[in-house]
Amino acid sequence: MFRLVQHTQVLKSRVPNHLASASKRNSFKFNSTVTRERPTSPDPAPPLEGTLAGSKQGSGNICEKQELNAGQVLGIHKNVKLNDKKFNSGQNSPWKHKRNAFNEYVNNTFDSNNRRFSGDLTPVRASLFWDSITKAVTLYKELSAVSGLDALQVGRFVSMLHTGLRVNRDKLIRLNAKPDYDANSFYSEMTTFLCESLRSVKQDILSQKVEVSDHGAFHLLQSFKELLLEREAYDTWLAAINSGVDSLSTPFMSATSLGSVLPLLQNYGHTFEQICSLYDRARIPKKGALSHLLALGFIRAALEAGENAKALEVFQELCENSKQGVSRSILTGVHVAFIGDCKDLMIATTFFERSTAGDVPYKINVPVSAVKKLINRTWNERKDFKAVYDLWIKALLYYGDSISAGVCCSLNSELFTIFFEHHMEEKIKGANHLRKIIDSYSKIRPIDETFLNVILTKCAVWKDRQIITSIEESYDHYGVTKTIVTYRILLKALGSINASTEEIYGRWIALLKKTDKSKYSYIANADWAALRDATLSCFRILKTDLAKESVKIDNYNPALEAANASGAFDDDILTTNSTSSDANLVISDERLEEMVVFYYSVATVFRKYCRDNEQYVRYTNGITEFIPEVLPYLAKNTKKIQSAQFTVPEFRYIRVNI
Repeated sequence: MFRLVQHTQVLKSRVPNHLASASKRNSFKFNSTVTRERPTSPDPAPPLEGTLAGSKQGSGNICEKQELNAGQVLGIHKNVKLNDKKFNSGQNSPWKHKRNAFNEYVNNTFDSNNRRFSGDLTPVRASLFWDSITKAVTLYKELSAVSGLDALQVGRFVSMLHTGLRVNRDKLIRLNAKPDYDANSFYSEMTTFLCESLRSVKQDILSQKVEVSDHGAFHLLQSFKELLLEREAYDTWLAAINSGVDSLSTPFMSATSLGSVLPLLQNYGHTFEQICSLYDRARIPKKGALSHLLALGFIRAALEAGENAKALEVFQELCENSKQGVSRSILTGVHVAFIGDCKDLMIATTFFERSTAGDVPYKINVPVSAVKKLINRTWNERKDFKAVYDLWIKALLYYGDSISAGVCCSLNSELFTIFFEHHMEEKIKGANHLRKIIDSYSKIRPIDETFLNVILTKCAVWKDRQIITSIEESYDHYGVTKTIVTYRILLKALGSINASTEEIYGRWIALLKKTDKSKYSYIANADWAALRDATLSCFRILKTDLAKESVKIDNYNPALEAANASGAFDDDILTTNSTSSDANLVISDERLEEMVVFYYSVATVFRKYCRDNEQYVRYTNGITEFIPEVLPYLAKNTKKIQSAQFTVPEFRYIRVNI
């Protein structure tokens, strides 16, 4: 048996963070069809100037129109009565008081340039912050209906919404573990609310119901990008500049707005020459002065186009020609761009090493997302695991204890994905190497649950029971308490080792007891997904089509996806691993039938503990859409499945819901 633990001092696990407060629970559904879009064969770019008819309307479905209002989030009253009479700003006008209140709420929220305090909000301050946002949204709806806001006010309002997105994401990133997808968390509710509000303002701007400042146009585009709605950001910009209305096109052609949109243009058919033309045009009114945001956007666009020399030239110009210095956020953005997006590994690695070693005359905060990109590109181009490992160690030493367990988990996941690919055919050598990596990690950070969970998830590609057992024993060795996440991974892992139905059912009951102990009132989506992967992973299609549709089955959450893009969490921590060797895997027809009958029998018996009937349908009929191969076995064993019986434990919190 492989032993991954050694007789060393036991390290206690960290206590995970908990959300201090949450909003009222409401049932929201999130569309699952949105992903970061990068067209492989973009259509010819639409004209950058002309008529609105030549532009494309906004797309993206993260949060379709819902009956969502501020009252559902933080108790603000709904059914606002609008007065469509002409706006009157006289001394005794009620609209003047509303306008003053609107200004007060917007001005009292955190400025987008002062977000460093956002993650440390006390519950009281956080409540006041979100209350100001929701009240400002309500007043915006009233005032915009009677043309009661000018471009600067609308711009500050959009900036406020953008700040809300970032504060929300920062709070999520600071968590040690990702919330369950089916939990109606404050994060998902507020992100949906902010997204709806931004889309509402966008429509008002494009329909010329309100005007917006340069500052507001930038924050609108940037907000959509941070929501992973890059196509919608591009379409919004294109519609504005093609409108033929100066008051609408001018803000979106400003240097700051172009700084946000330039990195997107190549993805939608625009040439680098067109990007250079827009960049030069935006500089002319500034009489040679270089806008920092414009320069940053152009550097990113140049790196995307492989024009590294041009990007370095603009960076040098940015540093030399700035009379008042360059802000830390801009310098960080430039370094992050070179680390994560530069296609020249030597340049990217140099920026990474100088940034993490403090070998620059300013402090840089390198996000994990950029490091992951560099690690991934290094492996893909060089297939040198030592080079990957060295980058990982340098990153760990650089971050120390300054990042949360969730963010560190994302970095570790990148390493171990590559590690198990590197040692795919040499498990004994790989197991010895794994022990050394664990030992090295323990000297930098305490061994915690997220670290072991990543290894337990990734090791499934070895399909070795002894490895899984040894890693499970490591939790006790290092004094790490197993949370519900670990129980789910242990159940999923059985799908890689041809476990018996008795063993799978034992793990299933252990998981449900943990779920019950965690005070769930129903069997969570993640629990059903773990059972699905433990049984139906024997179908090769589960590793292809079902993996692509997992967000639909397991519930897509825009708040979590935005945090994922920031390097907070990895989506694949709880997904089935697939390898090239699976294509040659032969599974008997009897085994396939046994797993189908078992899974659907368990689903039938435990149906009453589902959250609702919709959840039950998702994990029964919904699976057949992506694994149609199960249908013949279902038809053959309908009576057997319907009459199945299992010993069901008594639950304290899980209750009958159907």
